[in-house]
Amino acid sequence: MELRCELLLRLGDAHWRAGDTRAARAGFEEATELARRLGDGEMLARAALGYVIGLGGFLLFARFEAGATGIGLLEEALAALPGHDSPLRARVLARLAVEMYSSNEVERRLEVSTEAIAMSRRLEDSEALVTALHARHWALGAPEMVYERLENTEEMLTVAARLGNQELAFLAHNSRLHCFLELCDGPGLDAEIAAMTDLAERIHQPFYRWHGVCLQVIRAALDGRFDDAERWASEALRIARLRHSEYTAYVYEYAQLVAIRWSQGRLDEYWPEIADHGERFLWIPRWRDALAAAERGDRSTAALEIARHAGHGFADIPKDGFWLLRLCSLADACVIVGDGRSARGLYELLLPFADRNAVSLTQQPFGPVALRLAMLATMLERWDDAEGHFEVAGPLRAARSQCCSRARPAGVRPRSPGPLGP
Repeated sequence: MELRCELLLRLGDAHWRAGDTRAARAGFEEATELARRLGDGEMLARAALGYVIGLGGFLLFARFEAGATGIGLLEEALAALPGHDSPLRARVLARLAVEMYSSNEVERRLEVSTEAIAMSRRLEDSEALVTALHARHWALGAPEMVYERLENTEEMLTVAARLGNQELAFLAHNSRLHCFLELCDGPGLDAEIAAMTDLAERIHQPFYRWHGVCLQVIRAALDGRFDDAERWASEALRIARLRHSEYTAYVYEYAQLVAIRWSQGRLDEYWPEIADHGERFLWIPRWRDALAAAERGDRSTAALEIARHAGHGFADIPKDGFWLLRLCSLADACVIVGDGRSARGLYELLLPFADRNAVSLTQQPFGPVALRLAMLATMLERWDDAEGHFEVAGPLRAARSQCCSRARPAGVRPRSPGPLGP
């Protein structure tokens, strides 16, 4: 039974690397049951890691096939492992921090992430450290922590280069790309896209190749080349042996196409899919609803979305990686409704981040924060402020920053997702 469990773990890893996430999931599930029967904590931990990563979520949490996160399984694995420091325990802690992104336990997520990093440093385990730092990237989702996240990526890259580990380097560059996209850094973004595309080709595994193609979707959308963006998204979905991965299908249907249709001004025709998303994935914040309501001119739904959060001054919205995007979506809804009181509250919350892009966890851009500030300021008749924000939201005079239309009347979105600076 022990030999079978070991073989299942290795087979599951092989299936995942070949792009067959369905077979990988089945193998890791069977290995999990065998490890429980054996009472083998190490095998259980390896099976738990394989299961949560093998579904396609090594870049962020992605439990779409299971319908829930892997938090419980990873906590079970931690309890089964010896309490002393070990590389395996550090990896389980790091992965638990990633999976906890779908929970509201922000403080605990940070504690788990901190523990994973500290243990990796005590062990002087470089691979565990990069894994823990990558987990820290998602744990530190609040927009004011973006520079700390970016600083962590420097250490990740240094360690990956020292080890000559291309997969760890891919994780580091992915974290950097997310930071640069949020910070509107066009050259930085292009450098990370080039690095990740090159690594994906060298690693030559389906999931990395799929993600490499997805990077072209982001770049084309930012350039306003929406036909190209949709073509790249379809190409990513067609990559061989990823056709059974629900994660990749999720990214295509609920992330890439939502971002593209929003940028095209065609989100209204995509409303059935957005409504379906809200019902199917109850653990993911429904920021798309406010965005779609504004796009459709649905004042009643927009008002309901605002009312869900405005009572506490929007303080009930967790300060995580969804925070900016949710506030921007509510700002769009606020303009449609004409809610001056909520507009003032949202304006003050968004103002410190006027130079940012609103970015989803799947790294799809949904326009500059400055555009929302401009619309809110116009609504509040703060004309000088509105003009300044529209200028920030406009295209910066720098090479390869073709990302946002010029100032426009309040309530009208740019046709491309956000400015990228020099």
